[in-house]
Amino acid sequence: MIYIKIYKIKFAILLFLILIANCSNDKYQINGDERYFNTNSVKKLISPYGMILPKINDEFNIPKIEFKGSIGKSLDIRPPILPISLLANSSIKNNGDTIILFFNNNNKNNNIWLDILKILNKKNIPILIKNNVFHFIETGLIEWKENNKSLIKSRHKIIVSFKDKMIFIKIINLCLYYNNLVVTDINRIQFYNVLLFNELNYGLYELYNSDTTKNSIQNVYSFIDIKN
Repeated sequence: MIYIKIYKIKFAILLFLILIANCSNDKYQINGDERYFNTNSVKKLISPYGMILPKINDEFNIPKIEFKGSIGKSLDIRPPILPISLLANSSIKNNGDTIILFFNNNNKNNNIWLDILKILNKKNIPILIKNNVFHFIETGLIEWKENNKSLIKSRHKIIVSFKDKMIFIKIINLCLYYNNLVVTDINRIQFYNVLLFNELNYGLYELYNSDTTKNSIQNVYSFIDIKN
């Protein structure tokens, strides 16, 4: 009896580890190959001469379905990501191809436009158009790596505006390409728009997160203190 109990416990632990391993894959593409795409369709049943088949029942027909969505390794199985703000007392609006971050303007953070330019330069994000008067930028093509391959490219417009004692930072997706083909899937467009948004947000925090300037910058920008 003791041996059987120990065996059951070992089997349960092994089964648990297998399930955990299968659920821990966060890659963009599925594992394995796509040979199953070449599987032959159901062939028409040909009965031998003289054999009488039962009557056809439509209830058991296997219909042929043409799937038009992404399949196999082209299917994006990653979970969605959320825009993260490192600014206290701020709000975010995320609507399709546009993200807006807005927070209080205390008349001390007017340099945020120059800070954004520094962050883009530091992260080697190409700038195609820059307008220092109306505070907007159009980026060049930004390359994003998927499974260590540069397949995705996107362009964005970044707008900084000041209104009613508030600062607004808006990021708009201008275009998205996968293998040089235009992507119109709003979920994928939003995914890479949020990626850029989070990069910019963290860049603002990282720019001022030093021992000498941390306290003063938090008083100006009201950054939330993140502890490792």
